[in-house]
Amino acid sequence: MSVFQAVPRALLRVAVGMMVGVALAVFFATGALILDRQATGPWATRYAELVPLPAARVGKRFVLYRDVVDRWETVDRFLALEEARLVNGQLLRTRTELRQEAYEQLIRETHLAVLAEEQAFTIPPGVIEANVQNLLAQASTTVGVVDGSPQASIPTVQELSDYLLATFGWTFDEFQARILVPALREEGLAQQMMAAKGTTLEAWRADVDTFLRSEQVKRYLRF
Repeated sequence: MSVFQAVPRALLRVAVGMMVGVALAVFFATGALILDRQATGPWATRYAELVPLPAARVGKRFVLYRDVVDRWETVDRFLALEEARLVNGQLLRTRTELRQEAYEQLIRETHLAVLAEEQAFTIPPGVIEANVQNLLAQASTTVGVVDGSPQASIPTVQELSDYLLATFGWTFDEFQARILVPALREEGLAQQMMAAKGTTLEAWRADVDTFLRSEQVKRYLRF
């Protein structure tokens, strides 16, 4: 007779239930500790990659801690470059301020993405491409003068990609997903709402800000 056969089944079920309960308690306590300390070390990053740990709730949608950490990595990279450029002086904003700004921006983007789904709003690929070309044109530099007219050198997508990777650690696709598309989505949603309801841009933005300050948004990180 095995040890398990000798143990009453009811007692065995209780023991297994207790072990599962302890394991779950440790599991959730780890997540709470990560959020409380805003940990970004290897173990915390690995935990966040494996577990959908919520950092905020926006309506019925969650902002995951792994996405927040991803934005914070960009903040740290940017600060490292800025600090390297300083000789005598201080940064205009602290690491904590930039982290909070990145966190709030992710919450805003999540809300606007939900609004876009509810209103069946999409950004035409042609609009994205046109904005990419406009961005490249804005990044052009004057390389000389021909027949009295300045000649500009417009960077290629690859050159812009190299700059983004070196400065922010982003690929060009990541830049579009994190910066360009959210900006275009917010602009497009505002225009659509203004046309449908006859409201103003300021009123639309005020409505968005009111929602983000409401009880429908729960922030699990404190700064």
